[in-house]
Amino acid sequence: MPAGAVLNVKQSLFDPHLREWDFFRVAEFTEAAERVGVRPFPGLPWKMSGARNARVASPRLGQHTRKMLSQLLGMPGKDVDDLETRQIIGTEPAAEETRNLRGLTVSLEQMLEQGRIQSYDKDYMTQLQQIWPQVQSRAGDGADGQVSR
Repeated sequence: MPAGAVLNVKQSLFDPHLREWDFFRVAEFTEAAERVGVRPFPGLPWKMSGARNARVASPRLGQHTRKMLSQLLGMPGKDVDDLETRQIIGTEPAAEETRNLRGLTVSLEQMLEQGRIQSYDKDYMTQLQQIWPQVQSRAGDGADGQVSR
């Protein structure tokens, strides 16, 4: 009977078996690099002999929408343009939804006091960098006790 440990995200990041198995990949997501930095992310949960592992980041918001609507569903380009103009589709969150969040910095201590988070590790980035030296902190990633939105 197959069995395995049940781990939370932090436990899995620091699990020696998963590291030895090369489960996590380290990548910099280009558009979000200013805010996110270089981070480990889970790889495929299986390995196949002779096949190379995919090292591709998740698609960005709206990355394939135009292609799907026009090529797969046959929607004329002007109709797709109209959807973008009306902000029904796009590659960024709608401005009205994010207007009040841009530039807002919230302290992790404030979030803790408000009950929005249960806890956080002040030395989390240091712990990550001990395992993955290429992991980098960026302003607003929480490593300094601040989270930008």
